[in-house]
Amino acid sequence: MKTKLMPLLVSATCLWLCDIHTHEVQATDVTSDSEVLLRSEFDSSKPGRALLVQQKGTLASAELCLDRCDYFEWKGSAHDVEAWDFMVLFEYQAGSAASTEAFKEAVAPSIPNIVARAEPYCSRGSDSRTDFKCAWARFAARKSMKVGIATYDEGLRCFAWRDLRTMNWPKKSKCVPITRTPWS
Repeated sequence: MKTKLMPLLVSATCLWLCDIHTHEVQATDVTSDSEVLLRSEFDSSKPGRALLVQQKGTLASAELCLDRCDYFEWKGSAHDVEAWDFMVLFEYQAGSAASTEAFKEAVAPSIPNIVARAEPYCSRGSDSRTDFKCAWARFAARKSMKVGIATYDEGLRCFAWRDLRTMNWPKKSKCVPITRTPWS
């Protein structure tokens, strides 16, 4: 019995001593133009948009919402430049915001510089300044990043991880009662 309780006791002690808890991350100490850009575009003062950035120990996350939410989780700081570059490029090309002209127009001038920073994983196309291709799975692996999709409806948050190798949307979501939303 003693040996079964030991890992639980050690884990609980570490949580208490290490003070590992989830907290919302504000826009202080922002060092990335990509973070500034996304915080501006998903500012909750804009109708139908929301952003929730959190840090829990060594994991950071950002939930960017329009009609549905794209959820990004990575290892490292909530202000990591590469993570925010990934999110801008992903939203521009493959995320929920990709179908929003206002978002694409606002982000387009920054795309060439962000693609240049992401060069090991992304390359510019020949059609225009905003034409690019990214190896999403390799790019995400750099920060142990995962991408999911969430919807909020009728008191439930439904969520699933996206497969970045195939870029397929998940067929099934897991739904749980809402405890917090990016809009609250």
